[in-house]
Amino acid sequence: MATTPNGLYYPLLSDAPNGPSQMQQLAQSADHKIIGSYATAAARTAAITSPTTGDVTYRADAGLLEQWNGTAWVPVDMQMFGTVAAVVGTAPAPNGALFKIQAGTVSVNTNASALASFNFPVAFPNGVLAVMLTAMNDTYPELRLVGSGGTTASACQVVVRTNVGAAAVSISGIQIAFLAIGW
Repeated sequence: MATTPNGLYYPLLSDAPNGPSQMQQLAQSADHKIIGSYATAAARTAAITSPTTGDVTYRADAGLLEQWNGTAWVPVDMQMFGTVAAVVGTAPAPNGALFKIQAGTVSVNTNASALASFNFPVAFPNGVLAVMLTAMNDTYPELRLVGSGGTTASACQVVVRTNVGAAAVSISGIQIAFLAIGW
């Protein structure tokens, strides 16, 4: 058997045919890569007797993701915010700060200059590093996000046109999906 860079086993043509054994090896190697759902911590402990650092599980009784840090199961730092169903999570930055990630869908209106703005569900305490936006609108399928009007720690502005090179017009109810990274 060979392994992928992520540690998943797969049979080679030169391996002796043994479907059940090969499927078992594949399943066992994938087991730690899948987020398992458990009713309680006790159920998880009974099922995972030797967790590996980095394993992630979902506990239904607590409604949270937990990660094995090598000595204990600790909550994964994620929270749900606002009606835009944005997710805010953290990941360690190289300098020890924590990156914040927010994503969601917002409905915006443009002004006569084709400028639309929206607030992030939670302000980034130290500013925004990058924002990715996509227009998602059946009424105006040709909408283009053609520029930025500026981004602050708490809001984003974007220039919207009905197509590239078109004149500025006011448009109501534009759905924009966003992913913002800051700290």
